[in-house]
Amino acid sequence: MTRNMIDCTGQNAAAVNRLDTGATVIGWYSTGTADIAWTEADKALWPLAAKVEIDQGYQSPKTTTATVRDVETSAWTADEAVKTDTWDAARPTIYTDADNLPSVLAEGWKGDLWLALPGWAVGDPLPEHGDCTVVAVQTDENVDNLYDKTIVLDDYWPEVKPPVVTDQTNWAWCHKCQTLFYGPGEKDSACPRGGTHVRGTESYVYTLTVTGTE
Repeated sequence: MTRNMIDCTGQNAAAVNRLDTGATVIGWYSTGTADIAWTEADKALWPLAAKVEIDQGYQSPKTTTATVRDVETSAWTADEAVKTDTWDAARPTIYTDADNLPSVLAEGWKGDLWLALPGWAVGDPLPEHGDCTVVAVQTDENVDNLYDKTIVLDDYWPEVKPPVVTDQTNWAWCHKCQTLFYGPGEKDSACPRGGTHVRGTESYVYTLTVTGTE
């Protein structure tokens, strides 16, 4: 499933909000000059959209909380952007274009990428990106002289995929070793007290919950 995303400067936020962009993900700038950085009022224009904080690192102090570090001329340099010891985002992501991508990879980046590839469409090939994951592709720049358009390829970005929770029932209590065992495997089980586990008439039927990433 893909999602539509737009990003724009703070000074254009109100004008873009009045357009029917179909965006459910909004990129906003926490750094930059006064015309670029967003205010709280700008962000409030999209109360239901997922928000992606972008740090340009340009003419203002860099931030540790932004999801995106912008690697391009006058913004972050690749060698500085890949340093994660000062990066507190849930999904650290580097934004860059095809020209700067090789330098990002050369600096050892193996995380998420948001690529600027004007004209790209879903199904088109992506440039070589090493062990990185391309989570989004910016396909159109300066639409209506107001905003950039992006296709988000990751179902959860900028958030982390929630853990998968699985319930399994039919666990039972062994009255010999007083531990739980999987009931349907009782005949083939091995009890540390010898023989097989024994359910016993006093055992409840237990349900265990397993949490994982897949």
